[in-house]
Amino acid sequence: TMVRSLYGTRGFSVRVQSTVADPLALEQHIEGWLVKLRQEVVDMSDQEFLNSVNGLLAKKTQRDKRLAEESSRMWREISLRQFVFDRKEREAAVLQDNTKISKKRLLALFDEHIAKTAPSRRLLASHFWSIPHRESHDKTAEAHAQQAGDKKAGEAAAAGDGGVVLRTHDDIRQFRRTRPLHPARPLR
Repeated sequence: TMVRSLYGTRGFSVRVQSTVADPLALEQHIEGWLVKLRQEVVDMSDQEFLNSVNGLLAKKTQRDKRLAEESSRMWREISLRQFVFDRKEREAAVLQDNTKISKKRLLALFDEHIAKTAPSRRLLASHFWSIPHRESHDKTAEAHAQQAGDKKAGEAAAAGDGGVVLRTHDDIRQFRRTRPLHPARPLR
């Protein structure tokens, strides 16, 4: 899991792979894990929460042990065209400011943007199906298609929550044409 900002858009990503579970099962497990994660934060005492914040602060203020670590951080800023070379220091300053970090604010952020029912949540799920699981996906899509009377609708229903199945480069290009673009972020 990680939180990152890409071209001015913040995101929370979870990457999971399995040799035994298909992507839809993994997505259900991720949603269950998010529910448990929120509950863990709710159940934390104020001292436990403060200890977690302090642990993250210690990680952010720790000096790089190797030149490669520092170089990697700098190149990441360059490749993302953000050029915030003192990001670690800025993040550490936020963590030190007790008025900006609280359990209440973290839960509010979670409920607004991350929880399955969050009003501002946007989800992009990329599913890669292995050959043994591909057959179960095709059967699910076929069953949904028979109910809907439409192959594309069946695939979307199999994807879940109004998802779209993109199988070819043309599908991807067509999908991109229908999406609004984020405004370009000005360079500093």
